[in-house]
Amino acid sequence: MRYLTSTSTLLHDPALNRLLVSSIFRLFKLLTNELQRLGCTVVHASPDKLILFTNKKTIHEAIGYADFIERTLIKKEYFNALDFKFNSAWSLLLFYNMNNHIGVPDIIPDDDEEEVEEPEPVANIEWLKYLPTENRIRESMGRFQQFFKF
Repeated sequence: MRYLTSTSTLLHDPALNRLLVSSIFRLFKLLTNELQRLGCTVVHASPDKLILFTNKKTIHEAIGYADFIERTLIKKEYFNALDFKFNSAWSLLLFYNMNNHIGVPDIIPDDDEEEVEEPEPVANIEWLKYLPTENRIRESMGRFQQFFKF
C-alpha cells in the first residue's frame, strides 16, 4: 500500500489511491460489522491494531473467545488474507485514543508459570497539556495521573 500511495513512485495515480483507500475502508466496515455480529464491541480499529471489548470475566475466557473470533473470521472469504494475533488483554481500560488511555493490563498466563504477579496500572495521557490552568484543573489531573505511575 505504501508503494501505491507514495507520490514519488512511477505507478502513482490519484484515482488508484482513492480506490485503495475506499476498499480498505469497506473492509474495515465489513470487519467491524462481523465482529459485532459475533458479539464483541470494537473499541479501536486501525490498519495495524484492533482493540475489542469481549465482555468476558477471566483472561482464559477472553483468550478462548479471541481464538474463536480468529478462526471464524479466517473462514470468511474477505478476511482469510488478514493476519490476527492476540497481543494483550486489559482488565480495566479507559480509552480515548492510542495516546490517551488509562488502564490495568491483564497478565497472560503461561502454562509453566505458577506465580502470577500483580499488573501495574498504565496511564498515557497526552491531553493533559491542553487542559486549562484556571481553578487548578491541570494540576489536579496531573496528580490523578501520578496516582497511576509507580
